[in-house]
Amino acid sequence: MLTFLILASLLAAAALALVALEVVRPPERVVNALFVVFSLLVVLLAAWTFALLLGAGSEEGARFGNRVDAAIEILNRRPVDSGGRSVTVPKVPDFLAVYGSDLDRLGHEEGADSPNTGPLLAEMDRQLGRLVRATEDAGIREVTTFLLTSDHGMTTWSRPATEGLAAIARAGYRPEVVLPDRSPSADTEVVVVLNSVRVADVTLLGRAATPKGRERVRAALEDTPHVAQVLDRSDLEELRASDKLGDFVVEAEEPYGFALEAPEGGASRGAHASTRETRVPLVLSRAGVRPGVTPRNPKLVDVAPTVAALLGTRPPNEAQGRALTEVLVDRRGR
Repeated sequence: MLTFLILASLLAAAALALVALEVVRPPERVVNALFVVFSLLVVLLAAWTFALLLGAGSEEGARFGNRVDAAIEILNRRPVDSGGRSVTVPKVPDFLAVYGSDLDRLGHEEGADSPNTGPLLAEMDRQLGRLVRATEDAGIREVTTFLLTSDHGMTTWSRPATEGLAAIARAGYRPEVVLPDRSPSADTEVVVVLNSVRVADVTLLGRAATPKGRERVRAALEDTPHVAQVLDRSDLEELRASDKLGDFVVEAEEPYGFALEAPEGGASRGAHASTRETRVPLVLSRAGVRPGVTPRNPKLVDVAPTVAALLGTRPPNEAQGRALTEVLVDRRGR
């Protein structure tokens, strides 16, 4: 029997020492991997049942400590609240996911460098320790695999850079900045969608949607103040980005963001979605894992195939990554 656990808290500093997980390409620096380490999931496997624990919808229920409480109850086969209903898992589940969003919420509200990050990280670390101890109390620690990772980093922003995009007009095309739920005017040639503070999505129409227009618009975007880089369709395909994005994705320099106005009262906020926030930690430990071995160029898309390998089953049909077999003990225990 192999028990399996993906942890999304504690070990943030240790995670950085072990391995950095690249979602896309390496950014210039690791951005708050320590900050964001709690923002993904904790997974626990034992026997062959499946349970997914996201936590209650209220702010109180969404705290990591409350989710750990529920996970411990599940491990002890005691009833937990599930959408207002009392549910008792009949045996220790094969897979239990506990989502920790506390640091993500704090980062968005106060920025990646908030002085409250350290104390919150320490508290989540303590809660994670409770969960690890619970596997020992349940008698499954020695057959439990721990996997710690995150989905993104966080960058602080405090100044809007959207006005600079008007420079597109100097390329001879009519630009328009729109929000995701709005449509551009009929005569707009360059649509700039503010779908994330860290990036803006640019779609070319009419005269701008030609090889010459594309070249001129890209040059104008690259000359726009506070733009860190411009990604075109080939870049986005390499990054496995959504095909719903436009012709370009523009990334803002820190501390700028593509928003209509600055945060109220001169405050700092946190955001993500650019390549700057794509390096995150990864920790694999305990059952089924070879100690002291570092995976080769791991990516987030490798997590699901690796979990499947630990469970001895096939990866999801649409999985794009690979099992990190170089860090796993084979079936013969080697």
